[in-house]
Amino acid sequence: MISLTGSWKFATGDDLRWSKSDYDDTKWESVHVPDIWISRGLPGSGRGWYRTWVIVNSADSSEEASIVIRGMTNAGEVFWDGSFVGRRGSIAQDGGTETPGKGRYTYIHLGKMMTPGRHLLALRVVNSQSSSGGIGEGLDLGFSNILLMRDQRSRAV
Repeated sequence: MISLTGSWKFATGDDLRWSKSDYDDTKWESVHVPDIWISRGLPGSGRGWYRTWVIVNSADSSEEASIVIRGMTNAGEVFWDGSFVGRRGSIAQDGGTETPGKGRYTYIHLGKMMTPGRHLLALRVVNSQSSSGGIGEGLDLGFSNILLMRDQRSRAV
């Protein structure tokens, strides 16, 4: 399992080009995920993007993988190397109100996309209905079956 808690790049606004690996984010703000917008003085409502690079070694890529996002109360979309891989809730493309996802955990299945090498993980987050935007508890990347078992155990306690 790879913890995705740590340093990410962040920008407010919304541009689908920001999902691409060749986009230059060097001038973006560096933030620590988990990250709640209001804790950094940003309004709770708005649109923003998180980006980080993930290094996958050959041992990590032998089974199907998923990403679990914990504590995100807003709507969002997840991109792996510029390709859309999943969403939480729905985002109105015209700038209208989003529909937040249900539940505390969001699982995004990558399948066999987790190949050895360097990969861009980008999250588009849209919030107008919660008091705070962002990612509340963190993210993990790992084998789908292990992530599901771990989270089922934590809820049973």
